[in-house]
Amino acid sequence: MAKKQRKKKSAKKRKHPLPGIELEHVVLHLQELMGPDASAEHDQKIKDRLGHERQVDVLIRGKFGGWPTIGVIECKDQSRKKGLNDMEAFAKKTEHLGAGLRLMVSKKGFATTALKLAKHEHIHCLSLLQHDSHKFGVEIGEWWYGVISRWTDFLLHVTFADPAQKPELFAAEEVIWQGKPVFNWFKREFFVTYRDHTPDGDATLDLPFDQVTNLEIQGQHYPVTALSCSAKGVFMKKRKWVTYSGQAFFDWHTGKVTIPPGVKVDTIPIVEDLFLWDDYAGEIPTFGDATDTRLVKAVMMLTQNMPADCPIPDLEQLSSGPRKDERKEVRPAPKGFDPHSPLVNQMLEEIAKSNPSPTESGKKPPGVWSFTGQK
Repeated sequence: MAKKQRKKKSAKKRKHPLPGIELEHVVLHLQELMGPDASAEHDQKIKDRLGHERQVDVLIRGKFGGWPTIGVIECKDQSRKKGLNDMEAFAKKTEHLGAGLRLMVSKKGFATTALKLAKHEHIHCLSLLQHDSHKFGVEIGEWWYGVISRWTDFLLHVTFADPAQKPELFAAEEVIWQGKPVFNWFKREFFVTYRDHTPDGDATLDLPFDQVTNLEIQGQHYPVTALSCSAKGVFMKKRKWVTYSGQAFFDWHTGKVTIPPGVKVDTIPIVEDLFLWDDYAGEIPTFGDATDTRLVKAVMMLTQNMPADCPIPDLEQLSSGPRKDERKEVRPAPKGFDPHSPLVNQMLEEIAKSNPSPTESGKKPPGVWSFTGQK
């Protein structure tokens, strides 16, 4: 009796790629951008030093110091952090392969024990930043700080030589000497000379004249013996959590973002009105090294400056004695942070340089700061 032949079932085509394949393709693309001088290949099989054939998610081939070397990238697309066992297995596998560069990319990050072992084994632990082109990114961000330092509620007081001869009502801007408002001189003193004294609270600057001087008020001249101006100091510390998105790697050991050359990373839209940021009562960190950052530890400052073309009279000619500075309230100055230090100014300049980078549409969304990878 003839045996019935079984029909071979045709292999069904997968509607969706195997788990992890999409992540591997994203990592492969980023690696190609990171090192165009080295080759990067997906899903390779190579023999280890024991003669066993091993599968590699992404294999990097290149030269270091003129000598051939290989790098291995393992991609983990699971919904949990990678633990000690995963890291131990990868360390042993890549040791047998003789890999000079070892990287593990995890969708959800790494357990503390895994990071400790990886550091000992010189394995780079990476994750992807969030980006619209894929679903594997983790939320990476840092605190941006804001400083609001302002003088408000100005009050100009004029001491007339003859109290019987003075105008009933007048605005501070109407008191003129040398054809210029004397109020502008006091504002410049507060904005420049006393710009760091806003945490001290209220202050009054007294300017006694060496001799009676005629000042113009509302078109008439009045003999004056002294001027004084009081103001209220406002000093507020703010901060905001800022996250980044883009095609880039985040290194869990260094806490830095590595951006491929020519690739742009953007912040979330940031409200640039510092008054709308969260109040912050702690100390603003001192940035000892401007390069030791993820992207940038930003300090935004809201201060006051006099316009370059503002007419300011030379009131120093009227008083040879020291000016009196009366502060009614004393609060401790902030520690560990100088908002006018050269380092902070340098950082703000670097932000300004990187910020004009346009989006694909040619116009950047409001409040978005951009950073471009360098070669």
